[in-house]
Amino acid sequence: IIDSDAVKRKPQRPFIEAPFNQAAIDNLGSAVATNIVSLGFICEYTGKVTKKSLEEAVVDRFPDRFAENNLKALKIGYDLAKKILKDGHSTTCEDTFETEIDRT
Repeated sequence: IIDSDAVKRKPQRPFIEAPFNQAAIDNLGSAVATNIVSLGFICEYTGKVTKKSLEEAVVDRFPDRFAENNLKALKIGYDLAKKILKDGHSTTCEDTFETEIDRT
């Protein structure tokens, strides 16, 4: 999974891309929550974690003053994943996540 704006050299194997950083800037006014946008994306795309458990974990992990913004960031990630899944602009989850990680 890569940020389509940040990664210039695309992998030579199946990958999923979305504009995480730009989505955070456009919707939240800052790139600070880009990692939370990415978590929301992964949750929605894979279906491996429930939204409720992810939202609880994010709210519990960070100070209360960040809760509202982080929940918005998760929703942005959910929406990005829904769009990619709907438009079919990505490889399948199984193809991507079940491959061995190249650490070179």
